[in-house]
Amino acid sequence: VTPGQGDTTVTVTYNNITYTLKDEETKTVTRTINYVDSVTGKAIPSELEPSVTQTATLTRSVIYDSKGNKIGYGTVSADGKSYTLNDSYKVTGSWDEKKSADLSSHGYTAPDKETVAAVNVDGSTKDTVVTVYYGHQTVPVTPEDPKNPGDPIIPGGNVTYPKGLTEKDLKDTVTRTIKYVDAKGNLVNGSPDGTSRYEQTAEFTRTAIVDKVTGKILGYDTDGDGEVDT
Repeated sequence: VTPGQGDTTVTVTYNNITYTLKDEETKTVTRTINYVDSVTGKAIPSELEPSVTQTATLTRSVIYDSKGNKIGYGTVSADGKSYTLNDSYKVTGSWDEKKSADLSSHGYTAPDKETVAAVNVDGSTKDTVVTVYYGHQTVPVTPEDPKNPGDPIIPGGNVTYPKGLTEKDLKDTVTRTIKYVDAKGNLVNGSPDGTSRYEQTAEFTRTAIVDKVTGKILGYDTDGDGEVDT
């Protein structure tokens, strides 16, 4: 202020804007666990191991001022005169651990994932699909223990043995007959056992490898290693 300036009026305007939480932004994140037959590429029958859907809900509050402007996300003081920004989501729920079923009694091998681990969901969690694979067990069928069509592969099960597993199907005998004759073509006793004929036999056997899930013959094992020969 300088001498002779005169009176000066200063006007102070108070900001009466208040803040409220009006809307809640919500999203759901999902984990789907699928159980798949690695041989056929199809889903495991739902009565044995159904797919699982796990969800968690994420929410965060939206801050508006009294003029209707969106400020952001966070919290508002009790008197509505101040706010705190926070983009984080509040999480309701999580993805629980899920153990894979033992389907060995239905002809399947152990799953490639014994357990799908639990997950604590947060704002960065994305929708997820997890696939658990099961293979097929096999059973050898030998000439010493042949099977009849229609017999259940697993006691009490619905999958049965196909045709082609009888002893006749899995064993064959080949015979070579040697005749001893003179110059005129008459039979003579010249064989090792003193007769005019001598027979030699050779027996061939094979083991069928059967799929326990499909009931199909996958092939034959002729060298005894338990695997299908190619």
